Amino acid sequence: MSNLDEVYITHRSTIFGEISLYRLEREDVETVQRLAMDLKIDFESKSISYSSSFSYSSKVNTHVHTDNEVRVIEQIMEDVLENPHSEFDVFTIRCGNSSKPAHENTPIGFVIVRRFLYHRDLLLHYHLPKDDHHLDHERAEIITLKLHPLFNNSCDLIFRSLAGRTNYFDYYFFCGRKANIFSNDLKTLMMLVEPRPRKKNVFNTLPSIIKSPKTIVGLPSYNYFNDHLTVFRHKLNPSKFFGNSNRLVIIGFSSECRAFLRQLLFVWNSKNHKNSKTYTCLPRLQVTVIAEPGIVEAEYECTFICPECANSRSKSCFMFYENSSCYVRDVIARMDLRYWVQFITGHVNYIDREKKLVRINKTCNVVYDTLMLMNSVNFNLKDTLPFDEQERRPYNFIQLNHRLDRFIMFYKVRVLLEELKRSYRIVIFGSNLSTYEFIDFLLTHGVDPTHVILVQPREVTPSEEEQKYKNPMDDTNIGYVLDDMMSDIDLTIYRDLTFSHWVQHAASNFILEVVFTDCYKNALRLDCDIFVSFRVGYMDPIVKKCLIDSDIQLRNNKILVNKKFQTNDPDIYAVGNFIQFNEPVNHQYRFTSEMETAQKLMHIMGLRESEKPYEEKYMYPAFFRATLPMDYYITKVTMPCRYLSSCVVNCMNCSLTTYYHNTFCRIGLSQKMIVDEIVVVTKRSSSLDYLEHFCGKHESMLNNLKAHHKNGDIKCFLKFLQEPWTELLMHEDFEDLQEQNRKILMPMIKNLQNLKDSPEQHLHDVNKHFLEQNLLDFVRENRKDFKHEFALPEDYVEENFG
Repeated sequence: MSNLDEVYITHRSTIFGEISLYRLEREDVETVQRLAMDLKIDFESKSISYSSSFSYSSKVNTHVHTDNEVRVIEQIMEDVLENPHSEFDVFTIRCGNSSKPAHENTPIGFVIVRRFLYHRDLLLHYHLPKDDHHLDHERAEIITLKLHPLFNNSCDLIFRSLAGRTNYFDYYFFCGRKANIFSNDLKTLMMLVEPRPRKKNVFNTLPSIIKSPKTIVGLPSYNYFNDHLTVFRHKLNPSKFFGNSNRLVIIGFSSECRAFLRQLLFVWNSKNHKNSKTYTCLPRLQVTVIAEPGIVEAEYECTFICPECANSRSKSCFMFYENSSCYVRDVIARMDLRYWVQFITGHVNYIDREKKLVRINKTCNVVYDTLMLMNSVNFNLKDTLPFDEQERRPYNFIQLNHRLDRFIMFYKVRVLLEELKRSYRIVIFGSNLSTYEFIDFLLTHGVDPTHVILVQPREVTPSEEEQKYKNPMDDTNIGYVLDDMMSDIDLTIYRDLTFSHWVQHAASNFILEVVFTDCYKNALRLDCDIFVSFRVGYMDPIVKKCLIDSDIQLRNNKILVNKKFQTNDPDIYAVGNFIQFNEPVNHQYRFTSEMETAQKLMHIMGLRESEKPYEEKYMYPAFFRATLPMDYYITKVTMPCRYLSSCVVNCMNCSLTTYYHNTFCRIGLSQKMIVDEIVVVTKRSSSLDYLEHFCGKHESMLNNLKAHHKNGDIKCFLKFLQEPWTELLMHEDFEDLQEQNRKILMPMIKNLQNLKDSPEQHLHDVNKHFLEQNLLDFVRENRKDFKHEFALPEDYVEENFG
C-alpha cells in the first residue's frame, strides 16, 4: 500500500465489546491529553481530503482552532479534578467490557459538557419548539467531543449513555463564525437547528447575562442573542436520514441556489416539529454544486478584517454587508453547506443532454439525473466584451456579482491608494442602488471623491411587461436625492451615456480608457485605473455560449422555461432573473422571494409536500438592503405583481411618506389599499428584516395606517411599525389565524349576500363579532409568547372596580 492513511486496523472490541462512559479520574488526564494532541497532529500532518460527499468522513472539524482547544481542555480537566462543584463534566469514552475497571477498556474518545441555560435566547433566532420548558435545567452544551471515526455509528448510544450519567436530555453544540471553534466528531450526526425563515422585531430585548468561568482562558463565550451561530442539537431520539434520492447537479451559487439548498437541507422540518419530535433528523443529500473557483470559499470567509472598519462600529463594512433577505443570508451566517453538499470548482464547457453529464474544465464529467441552472448574475456590461485570446477580463475591470469580486476589488483599491496616491481615477458605470453602495465603500475606505467619476447609463425603455415588474434593487426617486448628495461632495457625474468600448494596453490585459457615447453619437473618453460596471445583465456571455452549444433554448438573452421552470429538456430546470416563460403568464416571476421560488421548486420536483396549497403566483415580498453614502442604510421590501394585466405602466398608486430625525419612510398602497412597498432610509444600522411581515397586508390591518397618516398622527412610519400591536402580526401563528377567519367568514358572507333584505350594518356587526372573538382566543393561547402584555377581558374582574 502506498498510502497508509487509508489502512485501518480495527480493535477486536469493535466486534465483541461495548461502549461505556467513565467520569474523569486523575489517571485519565494523560489519556485525554494524548487524544487531544492526536487531533492537533492530524491537522498539522495530514492534508484534508475534500473528495467525499459526506462531511463526517473528512471535513467535520476542518476549521477547528486546535492549539486553543488543547489548552482549554487541560484547564477544564484541572478544574474538574480540583473543584467538586465545577460546572463542567468530563467523560472518557471506552470500548470493552463495562463490568471491568476503566483502565482495562480501550479509550476511543472523550467528551466535555456543561449545563446550558440560555434556551430562551435561541428562540429569538432559531426554529425550536416552545413547549420544552420542563427541560430548562436539563439541557447541556457540548464543549468538545473527540471520538475514533470507527465508532461514529454509535452516536445515539453515546448520547444516551451520557444522559444516563449526567441527567441531561437535550444536547447543543455551537459553532461561532468569529469565535474559536472546537471539535465535535459527531456534530454532523446531530440535528442542525434551522434559523427562523422570517425575523421578528425583538423590541429591545436584553440578552441573558452569560458568565464565563474566569479560570478558563480561551473558552468561547457566545452571545446567543446577537452572534451568528451554527447550532447542532441531539435530543436522544433515534437518528433518521432525510434527503433526495436522485442525483441533483446545480450550476451556480446564487441566492436562489442557497435558498433551494436550505429547503433541501431542512426538508424534514415543519412548523409543528412533527419529525423532530420523533427523530434526530439528519440530512443526506445527493447534491453537487458547480461553482467558479473561490466563489463558495469567499462567501464563507469570516476571518477577513477590514483595516478601515476594524475600529469603527458605526457603519457595517461593505465586505460583510449582504443585500439579500435573512432567509438567504442565514445560509452563510448560521450554517455551513459544505458539511452536506459536494462543491466542485470549475468552468462549465457544455451540457451533454443525451448522456446526462456536465463537462467542466474540459476534462471532468459530472453525471446528473436532474440539472438545475442557477448561475444568473446581477451585472454584465455587454453581450460581447473585448476579452483577450484566453477569454480573460482586463485586470482593472470589475463586476461585483459575488463576494469574491468584492475581495478582489478591495485589494485592487488598496494597491491603488498605496501606489498612486494622487493621480488615480476610478470610473463607475451604473445608476442603481448597488452603484451608490459601492461609492459609499470608496468614500469610507480612503478614496477621495474628486478621483471618482460616475457615468449613468442612458436607459432604454424596456418592454411593457418589464416596466410592470417591481424591482427592489432600484429606486429612481431616491437616486435623484443621492445624485445631489454626490454633487455636493465634488464627485463628477455624467448622465445619459451608452458604453461603447474600451481601449486596452498593447502589451498587457489592462484598460487604458473607456469610451462612452451620448444620444448624438458624441464620444466621451475617460482615462481610468479601475473601471467598475453595474450595468444590469442577468446572464454572463460565457454562460450564454455554453447554453447555445448545449441546445438550450434562449430568447432575448433569457432561458426559455415552462410554468414548471423546465427548459426544452424536462430534466433541466432554470431559476433566476435570467429566465422567461415560454407562454404568457399574468403574474410577476422575476425579482421575487428566493424562499418562495425554492418552495415552488421543491413542490414541482416532488421533493417536499407544500404545507399550503400550491399556487403559481407569488405571494411573498422580495427583500433588498444596502449601505448608502453619508452613513445611511436603505431597506426596500416589495410585493410582486400578482396580476400584470391589471397594472398600468407609469401609473402611481397611493404613496405615503414620513421624514423624522434622519429617517425617511415610504409606504406604497395598491388600488385595493394593500401595502405593496415599504422603503426605509435611516442612519440606524439595526436590522429591518421584520418589515417583511407588513408588506402584503391591508392598510386597515396595520392599525388603519392611511387614516392615521392623513390625520397627522404618524411622525415616522418606522416607529409606527415598531409599536406593541405589531407583535401580533409577527407571531408565527398569525397567518393561521387569518386562514381561520377566512374559513369562518366567507360562507357567512355568501349566505348574507344571497339574502336581499339583509342590511349591510348587520353583516358588518357579525363579521366584527367573529373577528374580535378569534383575536381574543389567539391572544389567550399565545400570551406567553409576546414581549408586551396585551389586556384581556378577564383581566378586569368586577372586584377591581369596587
